Amino acid sequence: MGEGRFNHPGINALEEVSDIHIMHNSNSVTSLPSSLLIQSLQLHKQQRKHLSTHRLLLLRARSHGIMFLQQHSFASFGWEGQGTKVEEKRTRRSQQLQLLSVLQWILTFLLLGPSCLFLVTCLLFTSLWPLLILYCIWWIIDWKTPEKGGRKSQWMSQWAVWKHFKAYFPVKLLKTTDLHSSENYILGYHPHGIMSIGAFCNFGTDTTGFSKAFPGVKPYLTTLNGNFRVPLYRDYLLAAGMCSVNKASINYLLSRNGTGNAVVIVVGGAAEALNCNSKQHILTLKNRKGFIKMALTHGTALVPVFSFGENEIFNQCQFADGSWKRNLQKVFQEWIGFAPCVFIGRGIFSSTSTGFLPFQKPINTVVGKPIHVPKTVKPSDQQIEKYHRIYIRSLMELFDTHKVKFGLPETDTLTII
Repeated sequence: MGEGRFNHPGINALEEVSDIHIMHNSNSVTSLPSSLLIQSLQLHKQQRKHLSTHRLLLLRARSHGIMFLQQHSFASFGWEGQGTKVEEKRTRRSQQLQLLSVLQWILTFLLLGPSCLFLVTCLLFTSLWPLLILYCIWWIIDWKTPEKGGRKSQWMSQWAVWKHFKAYFPVKLLKTTDLHSSENYILGYHPHGIMSIGAFCNFGTDTTGFSKAFPGVKPYLTTLNGNFRVPLYRDYLLAAGMCSVNKASINYLLSRNGTGNAVVIVVGGAAEALNCNSKQHILTLKNRKGFIKMALTHGTALVPVFSFGENEIFNQCQFADGSWKRNLQKVFQEWIGFAPCVFIGRGIFSSTSTGFLPFQKPINTVVGKPIHVPKTVKPSDQQIEKYHRIYIRSLMELFDTHKVKFGLPETDTLTII
């Protein structure tokens, strides 16, 4: 063999036959020209560093005109460590892409809204102000879209960036029972966490397999109506499949948008975010009964959803009730609909440094069993209270059933406030 070729038992035998028959585990046989296999084996030395860890098929023996092949690793050719180096390089690249995907999402969550307002304000004082006038006309025409099912972009929901975003934690979706496309559902998502990352990843994108787990069911992740009052930012939210969480929007989705709709409501809202704690499981649910009333009004099944790990991806600086800092957070909550949380995460360049990126901990979202309710045009307070208790009990059962599986102690319980 010349330069770039290597000697290995069986190469000469390969050159003596025209065809090679490969026996599979399923007892099926595949034929290929021997010259093709010889060419693949005679790799140039400079190309060896590009090989993956896939194993090569080499000649083992010949019997009755059939060449039987067996697998050999890189070590068979003295290429020890090549596959490991390639795999390490791929792993580093994958981790970098995951980090970048999370960074863009966090920056979008924190800065895109204010940045859009700043951009629009600047446009007023430039020669591009006519574009702003055109956008305002469009905005007026499109004003009610967040209350009429939105306009989700399938293209955006399948961006490759979301796959890296999901893999960073990772985020996983667990199905406990079927949801039918012939019905509508209200999914109550718990807990809110700092940014409801599990809710967005599972119901705002299709990377965790919601469409495969529940074929024919379309999730509509709802958010504060005020978010759709921010120019440009509203269009991003609409493309991500989000809708308004107000009464008009939910009524539309449950009565005028056909069937197979799953309205996802993060029930605890901003108030629950203030109680986000990795050591406790506190849900703001005791007085949250509006979604129960909506379910009864439309005869829509209620589905509890719990994300294990949502509260653990950030550490929050919590202020005591009655302190001026806590009161300031509540004022913001009343004025703009959400409370600014002071949270701590990991750094951009090191997982051991302090920063604003979420910790790399798994988020496991469990979709519970539907709670069917009777359709009641004007439900009484007693009915609302009854199904509210049933919902809380079902949510607690869901938590208790799966908590140990996802790393929580058997003694952990939900606290409802």
